[in-house]
Amino acid sequence: MSEKPWRSDSEILAKGVGSDAERLTGLIDSAGARATAGDLAGAAESLESVRRLLVGQNYFRQYDNDIWVFTEVIRCIRRQSAETETPRSFQRFIDAIPSARMDESMTRAQLAFWYGTPDAKVGGEIRLIPSQENAKGCFIATATYGSALAPEVMALRDFRDGVLLRHPLGRCFVRSYYAISPPLALWIKSRPLAQRVVRALFLSPLLAVLRRARTDAR
Repeated sequence: MSEKPWRSDSEILAKGVGSDAERLTGLIDSAGARATAGDLAGAAESLESVRRLLVGQNYFRQYDNDIWVFTEVIRCIRRQSAETETPRSFQRFIDAIPSARMDESMTRAQLAFWYGTPDAKVGGEIRLIPSQENAKGCFIATATYGSALAPEVMALRDFRDGVLLRHPLGRCFVRSYYAISPPLALWIKSRPLAQRVVRALFLSPLLAVLRRARTDAR
């Protein structure tokens, strides 16, 4: 396990905050260290500073798919702590995580958390398939399985981060994928037959290969 398992997600967030990148990754590292030391309340304090930084930059109005990235940071940091009870200050972050249903409307409390106001017009629905070409989502897999947090989508994301992005050809493939996949995903997500075909012919065989490779590597 990585010493800082939240690092790849914090670097995705950092790319969108310009000169505050180092501060953001430092705050997330601090949250992780505090959680590891058994101080979830302190971790929540650091995460709140991250949230305020992102909200202050209207970050999620630009990159609303990165809601999922930040929620993965929250979940990851919670897992670092052996505390059995979650303090209210940290539970606030968990409660702000929207469910993984496609196009789900957020509550006013969630809108306030992510956009700084419960009356935010942007983000009234979670757009798992954003328009930004540089957003970091598994678009077609999300449209096929119906959730950005489906185990299959998370496995493909791990393959992207752990294998493809570590090599020049893999990075080239990922950039090309981001350029062409959003319109395909939009078409797939409203067509159950297309979802079944993509799952059966492409994604399930790929996932089987990845599972076999992990087994062989043990």
